[in-house]
Amino acid sequence: MRISGYAVLWSKVFGFVDTITGLGLIFLPAFTLGLMGLDSADYSLSLVMFIGAFVLGVGSLYFMGLLLSRREKSLVALRHVWLATGWVRICVAIVTGALIARGGLDIRWVSVPLTDALVGGVQLSVVLWGRFTCHE
Repeated sequence: MRISGYAVLWSKVFGFVDTITGLGLIFLPAFTLGLMGLDSADYSLSLVMFIGAFVLGVGSLYFMGLLLSRREKSLVALRHVWLATGWVRICVAIVTGALIARGGLDIRWVSVPLTDALVGGVQLSVVLWGRFTCHE
């Protein structure tokens, strides 16, 4: 499988995970926080829902890129989505990691900066090093 095949699979997986997580944070915030091992009483559910909108936005961007790429028969749109979502993920990883380190967020949030640093780092590396091929 060429990098383009991996990019499509990767985008489907992380698009799905973020879209479902975002929807969960918006419509079932207490339940979704519970799945993360967090007590919803410790957080403003309105703020959690607001965060969910951003998570949903990132997740749905992958699907927009996939749809445009399919229509245009080129992965150029998906490459741009990887660049944008990769950068957003790195920013989230830095901020949430710093908040955890200084005690502003509970250590149980650690999956957020770890996942976003890994996923964002891979995506930015692939795009910026010119490994994301746009044509078969």
